[in-house]
Amino acid sequence: EILGFHVKTEENTPDQVHRLDITWRVHRDLSPLKVWEVEKSGDIDSALTRLKHAFGIWHSELYLVVSDAKTRERAENTVRNAFVEIEKSLTILETDEIVNLYNSLRPHRDIISKLVRRYPIHS
Repeated sequence: EILGFHVKTEENTPDQVHRLDITWRVHRDLSPLKVWEVEKSGDIDSALTRLKHAFGIWHSELYLVVSDAKTRERAENTVRNAFVEIEKSLTILETDEIVNLYNSLRPHRDIISKLVRRYPIHS
């Protein structure tokens, strides 16, 4: 939201096959531009399957958030071996990276909101 996206959590795909953790849209009525899965349980295959399905429907950018470097390495290997079709659209991040990024952006929320605004406000 700080970056100007309409954010939905726990959203089903249109065919109701999967529930996605987070989607980001430019406008609430448009298809997701970015789809996120936050994998805490370690079930990387299921998270990647959901992301692959979302990519097939929307061609969104994909983000997988994992708990640590070991899980990240395992996810990268799984993508290279079994999910190559989404490899170029997928970014894998660790939880600490997301927390640090959020904490860096949060104090600048007001100016970021102005910078990402797509249309000028007319008085």
